[in-house]
This record gives sequence, C-alpha cells and structure tokens, in this order.
Amino acid sequence: MLYKYLWIAIPVYKNSKKGGTCKSMIRVGYQGLVNSFCHKAAEEFTKEYMYDVELVPFKNSCKVVEELKEFHIDYGVMAIRNSLAGDVLETAIALRDNTIRIKDIIELEINHCLFVKGDICIDSVRNVYSHIQSLSQCKRNLMVKTKGVWQHEVACSSEAAENLSNNVYDISNSAVICRREAGEALGLKLLVEHMEDDINNKTSFGLFKI
Repeated sequence: MLYKYLWIAIPVYKNSKKGGTCKSMIRVGYQGLVNSFCHKAAEEFTKEYMYDVELVPFKNSCKVVEELKEFHIDYGVMAIRNSLAGDVLETAIALRDNTIRIKDIIELEINHCLFVKGDICIDSVRNVYSHIQSLSQCKRNLMVKTKGVWQHEVACSSEAAENLSNNVYDISNSAVICRREAGEALGLKLLVEHMEDDINNKTSFGLFKI
C-alpha cells in the first residue's frame, strides 16, 4: 500500500525506566472501527513518530472531535478527501469548530472488497452495506457487477462487516464493501477485489489536535 507523509510536527514521548520523567501514553482516536481504512491511517501516522501509543476507535468524526475537545485523546485521525467521491462530508461537518488544528496529512491507496457470508454467489446479492464514501467510490462497479441491488449506508465499513458476520443482515442475499483485512479477519468470503471505480483510488487522512 502506497502512502506519503507531507509534513510532520509530532512530539515523541517515551516512558523511561531509568528514573527520568515519564510521559503518559499517547492516545490517538480515529474515525471508524478496527481494520477500517482510518485505522490503517492511524497506524501509519504513529508507527514512525510515536511510542507507547493507544489507538482508540470511534464510530464517526464528530465523536473524534468531541473526544479531542474533552482532552480524552491527544490526537484524532479522520478521512478528509477521496479522489473519486470528493470531500468526506462527516469530517467537514465535524471540523466546523476551528479550534481543531491539522498537524499532518497522509494519502493511502484504497482497495474496496465485496464480501459475503457463506456459500452464495454474486448473482444472489440483493443488498449491499457500507459507509457512504465506500458506496460512492464503487458506484459504477456496483451497477455493473451487481444487478439491481439495494445500497444501505452504515456508519463504518468495518461495522458492516461485523454486522454481516454476526447475522445482523440476511446472509442469503447480503454483501458488504470493506477493507480486505476487515472481511478476512471475520472469516467472510471474498467475492470481488477492487470494487472501486478507479484502480488509482486514494484517500487523504488528517492527523488533528486541539
């Protein structure tokens, strides 16, 4: 997966075992659940520049901003803009409060996958669940590869995968679009890789701080 750091201004804290001053663990909240694309972005932001990090998932961007303002987390990671679907509306709404500052931007290649549960084929799929951004980025391929499906918006693509795994949806005719790691971690069946309409699909993610 390709990624690029544009600029960085992150303090590095590391707990000392030799009597030095100890800094508390850095808490980084991110938009979405474990194995979401934002989770991947949070991992990339932190692995080179921070030690003793706790990654904390939140269901949406508004919750990330709320936790930042309450100082429950030190940094927040949210999707900003996609090369196909444009600005991420939920993040734009959450950032109307100008006290939140952007510290860094990272760009990730986005590969959406279509997963089902059990032994069903793509012709059986009548309902597809995912985040609105994911559905928008796969709009053309959804029309071509799945005929006449109902599209259902979910707060996070990884949540859609969890719901399918837990039989929240009718597994006889439902599929989800999510990151490959999310579907595979839950034992779902991969039907189609690269559901995105453009193989060069990319999303920019921001690292934010009060």
